Amino acid sequence: MNKQLIEKWIDALRSGEYKQARCQLRDGDTFCALGVACDISGMMNWEEYFVNDSSEMMPLDVAAQYGFIAINERLKESLGIPKSYYCPSFQSAVTSLNDEFHLDFDEIADLIEQHLLPLAG
Repeated sequence: MNKQLIEKWIDALRSGEYKQARCQLRDGDTFCALGVACDISGMMNWEEYFVNDSSEMMPLDVAAQYGFIAINERLKESLGIPKSYYCPSFQSAVTSLNDEFHLDFDEIADLIEQHLLPLAG
C-alpha cells in the first residue's frame, strides 16, 4: 500500500484547505472526501468533469456513467487499497460517510486513519 498517499489524503482532509461538498467530486472550490483524494493524487483532470462547459461538476452517479469508476480504480490502485475494499464497497463507504451520514472531513479522516492506514503497515 502507498502509506504516504493515504497519509497525504488524511492530512488534506484535516487541513481546512478543502471545503466540503456533497454528492459531487468537486463543485467549484468544494470537494467531497473522494474528490479530495482525487485532487491530492494528481490523477484527476478536473476539466474532463465539467458538464456542457458550465461551472458545475457532474454528480457522482452521472460521472460513473462516463468513466468515474475507471478513474476511481486507478486512484484506489495508487492508494494501494486491497481488493476487499474495491468498488463498490470502498467507494460506497466513503461516499455514504460524506453524502448520507454527513460526516465532516475530520471524522472521515479519523475513520480512514483507523481502518485503512493500519493496512499500509
